[in-house]
Amino acid sequence: MVGSADDSNNIDEMTTHGNNLGLQQRHPKEEIRFDESSSSGSEILQASDRQNTTVTQPLSTNGRSAIGGAQSPTTFTQQQNGPSERKIETNRPHYSDQLVLSQRIARRKSQVSLPRLITRDYPYNQSSNRVQVFNENSKAIFWLYVRDWFHVMLRVPWYFSFFCVIFVWYLMIWVFAAVFVLVDSNTFNRNKDCGLGEPGIPITMATAYAFSLETCTTVGYGLPGSANGFFESNCKGVQIAITLQMIWSMLSNAFLVSFFFTQMSKSEMRSIQIIFSKKLCVNVVDGKVCINIRCYDLDSAHPLVECHARMYLMDHQMKFQPLRLLEPNDNLGGVLYPSAPTTIIHHIDHHSALSPRSMPLVVSNHGLHLRSVDSGAGNREEILCPVCGESYGSYERLQKHINYARIVESQDDYPVEGTHLGFEMPDTSPLTLAEAQRHIESKLSEIVVVVEAIDPQLSGTFQALQSYKYDDIEFGADFENCMSTKDNKFMVDLMKFHGIIYDDGMYASSEFKGKFRGRSDMCTPCTNQSEPIREVRSG
Repeated sequence: MVGSADDSNNIDEMTTHGNNLGLQQRHPKEEIRFDESSSSGSEILQASDRQNTTVTQPLSTNGRSAIGGAQSPTTFTQQQNGPSERKIETNRPHYSDQLVLSQRIARRKSQVSLPRLITRDYPYNQSSNRVQVFNENSKAIFWLYVRDWFHVMLRVPWYFSFFCVIFVWYLMIWVFAAVFVLVDSNTFNRNKDCGLGEPGIPITMATAYAFSLETCTTVGYGLPGSANGFFESNCKGVQIAITLQMIWSMLSNAFLVSFFFTQMSKSEMRSIQIIFSKKLCVNVVDGKVCINIRCYDLDSAHPLVECHARMYLMDHQMKFQPLRLLEPNDNLGGVLYPSAPTTIIHHIDHHSALSPRSMPLVVSNHGLHLRSVDSGAGNREEILCPVCGESYGSYERLQKHINYARIVESQDDYPVEGTHLGFEMPDTSPLTLAEAQRHIESKLSEIVVVVEAIDPQLSGTFQALQSYKYDDIEFGADFENCMSTKDNKFMVDLMKFHGIIYDDGMYASSEFKGKFRGRSDMCTPCTNQSEPIREVRSG
């Protein structure tokens, strides 16, 4: 298709801007691809310079699709729509007056290829709480399972255990029927009238089975032969056999009641109603790089008792390390209230297993899992002055101490060497989102979230598990608001529960402050892989 002169001017004008942005100049009908190595991602391409342009990939220099997938450059395709028509079709998001190039760094493929630990095999992207850890060479521990046979049986699927228990009970009826035949047919009891069979005529197997079933279930009692044979003093064999079966019957009834009651009263299935977000978001809040997941109890009308949250990291070496929680505060037990959608937040500080680097002048944690916010809040002091050994909770306090000490030392003519006058403050810049992303790509295998609580109906403790692999993580994003009011009631929109809002401004500076400055109606929930995720950028 041949364009008009006006179209050629528009193409030339767009190409000029493309060259300034590191774009490759091509024929109008060819694709124009971003060169990630030359594009800074900070320039703006005005709408007037991209008339009749269709954006066919999410606007991100990393070339990654909105839902996930293979890395590919962002592509522009030139189309002829008429001089007065301006149309931008994009998977995420739609802009009316300007197109902001993403400041996010290119998303690479994870360097960790370990399998998933926690399966996601339930609807709505939830987990069945199955931990994919299996035992090899388990012959040595067989007798350990034998000693704990009751709990092993409880782990068997109920339909299979029900069949096994009923089969054993029914088999024992036939066993005691055979016992009655043997007792009545032996030479000592053959010619006696013990009530099982006629004297000289042993009881048949069919009659013995009916008598055994009658004895086990205690449904009306009567001997096949003489009604008083059981009470004869010379019929000890029959008396012993009937006594043993009655003892077995009482024990089996007690076991069946306890077993099926335990099966039905297990609170583990209550965890199905604890749902987690499909994605884990890594974002910047108040200058802190954090990871966030969303949690909600579907049975919100009946709040859980003593609900707690924990988080763990499995790294590339298959080592588990706890991740301290900022919300809910694990110093207070990590108490969670999931009757409304709530977030579980871990701060990626220099103590975190997800941190790519340490911070200078910080006291060693001596193997403990600490949080930097505890030092900043004054609960402890972890930053040492290398000159005098004083400890402080933050670098700001340390800097004030050094400034004051320099004034005092300069007035007293202290030497520069070995004093605060000669001390130079090292680089204390906080961790950035880009650093955290690169470290997660190379070290993370899986993040496991555990929410445990007590079921108020059965008073049983249960756990709900969810895990996040690298493909389940979104960087520079936060969750869409899914809670509102309607008819004077609080409503939770489960179609928006997995919704994500992107904000590339988090990559611009580690000092990004506050929450996201975008309209909640500009994003689409990612509950369906065929639906794109719109994003709100902090232009």
